[in-house]
Amino acid sequence: MNYFQIEENKQFYKCNVTFQSATVSAPIPVSNEKADDLINDEVVQKDATNKYATFFRPNFEATLNFWCFSPSTAFKNAFSECHSVILASGTLSPTATLKTELGLKFDLEMKGEQGIPKEQIFASVVSKGASGNPFRCTYDNMKNGEFYIELLKSIRDVCKTVPKGVLVFVSSYHVLDEIRKYMNFENLKADIEKHKKIFFEPKRSTDFKNVFDEYTFAIQNENDKINSVNGAILFGVFRGKVSEGIDFPDDMARCVICVGIPFPNFTDEEVKQKRAFNDLHSNSMNILSGNEWYSIQAYRAINQALGRCLRHRNDWGAILLFDERFRQQIKPNCPESERISSWIRPLLQHYSDHPSFINGLVKFIDDRKTAAKIQLPVKETVKSVEPLSTPTSSISIRRIISANKSAKSQSI
Repeated sequence: MNYFQIEENKQFYKCNVTFQSATVSAPIPVSNEKADDLINDEVVQKDATNKYATFFRPNFEATLNFWCFSPSTAFKNAFSECHSVILASGTLSPTATLKTELGLKFDLEMKGEQGIPKEQIFASVVSKGASGNPFRCTYDNMKNGEFYIELLKSIRDVCKTVPKGVLVFVSSYHVLDEIRKYMNFENLKADIEKHKKIFFEPKRSTDFKNVFDEYTFAIQNENDKINSVNGAILFGVFRGKVSEGIDFPDDMARCVICVGIPFPNFTDEEVKQKRAFNDLHSNSMNILSGNEWYSIQAYRAINQALGRCLRHRNDWGAILLFDERFRQQIKPNCPESERISSWIRPLLQHYSDHPSFINGLVKFIDDRKTAAKIQLPVKETVKSVEPLSTPTSSISIRRIISANKSAKSQSI
């Protein structure tokens, strides 16, 4: 059977079979001729009733994957005859993988300016916890329970300060489970619940709508008898349901916390094969090396998560990057500094200790609350006007409207 319309595309695909121990016996049928090739140390039963298929590895589940490692195979077929192709998004950065792997030449690139005034954005690298211990969210460090306790103490302090909604993004569902576990230490869960109702992104997509609805309800009904706390906090996963495709405007996300740099799982077979593919073809196809591709995936996930809040010009919020490695992003000569979205990069700041960071955050929140009180919206009302005995010019009408607005301003 020919699986490829274009024969040269075969080099971009990889077929992979993995076996996992099953909790319930799940035998895998294969042809007798292939079984001996697959498992030389197992005896395959053959009899007249089962001539063409039998079972091997009866207590394992097999997964067959068919992976494409070059998006150009689909993109070129779809757009090669187009006169112009425009990719537009606020979260395309970093663009290196797009420009090298889509198979088309992009001659022009434009980066728009941030439309939200800088005084409405608080962006900070949080490199230390409340106890002064550094945040370095590496694989080994995140095996340590003390790391999670320190992290949750800092999140607790943020919840005390920031009103309404807070989003927290971590690298995996395993880390999410660890946070849920260590939240029960040192009364941390009770402390956070004094200020926010706590929600976690579910693993099953079918459960997410209910969680999101409850999160929204908790924020919108904070002052009623049902919920007296000041909003809610939602823990989610980079590249998950919360971090992509959902708007959290205004009170839905007054703060976004990104914990660590979410590199893809280096032990995942698909990730290993993609890195190997890029290393093999980086020169011949002019694509990124495996390590470059691997690093960019992490920063694209961060930029996607940061884009969940600050959805319009009048929006405001805090963006917090919890990891001391982000301190390099503040340095303009750092190669990786350009991988953080250009709209947030010049606003990033760093405080020497936890109290200074909290004081800076408190001042920002107080300033935004003050600005919200000053900028009261003026609602125009239309009143019925008795017909005048003599015609009134448009200039006279404008004067009447202007006078009404002046009267309202004086009353305020």
